[in-house]
Amino acid sequence: MEKPITIHDGTFYYSKHKVFQNLNIEIPAQKITCILGESGAGKSTLLKIISGSLELKSGSIENRPVRGSYAMAYQDMRLIPHLTAVENIEYVLDSKKSSKIENKEKALFYLRALGLSGFENFLPAELSGGMQRRAGLARALSYPASLLLLDEAFDSLDEKNKYKVADLFLSIVKKEKRTAVCVTHDAPFAKKIADKIVEL
Repeated sequence: MEKPITIHDGTFYYSKHKVFQNLNIEIPAQKITCILGESGAGKSTLLKIISGSLELKSGSIENRPVRGSYAMAYQDMRLIPHLTAVENIEYVLDSKKSSKIENKEKALFYLRALGLSGFENFLPAELSGGMQRRAGLARALSYPASLLLLDEAFDSLDEKNKYKVADLFLSIVKKEKRTAVCVTHDAPFAKKIADKIVEL
């Protein structure tokens, strides 16, 4: 992604509940932006608007990614239960033009980069909650997209693993010059990883 995503005078509401009004933000390209706020502030809604799964009620958004050009990671990770950690990643890479061998190598690389060496062939139910979240992050990172959207993907990790995984995430995102938008309610964490913080 080479151009910033820009929202001008964005307003969104559910029925009679106003989420935000006249919001103006810019998501810089090849940087990490954290959307910070308390529960109910509209962080996840904003992420859905950036992804295109929701539309603004008024205002405009420029340079929004087209479907399939971004990867998402969620707090609950949504791993496919009957597939192993490596198979979960191979599954999202299957429609791409690389070979099965290349997809497997890529999946293994990101799993091991996030500290899951030795757990590649475990089913999600056989992994701890923290390992499942790392597997979900590995899946998002492995997808060939220049934009990463992360909805509280780090927030349920314990403090030690949270910052360890964040360091690995930072090194990969910076090296590969990706754009990332991370939703969180953790201000110290946002200050550690973000190039820019948007407060709602």
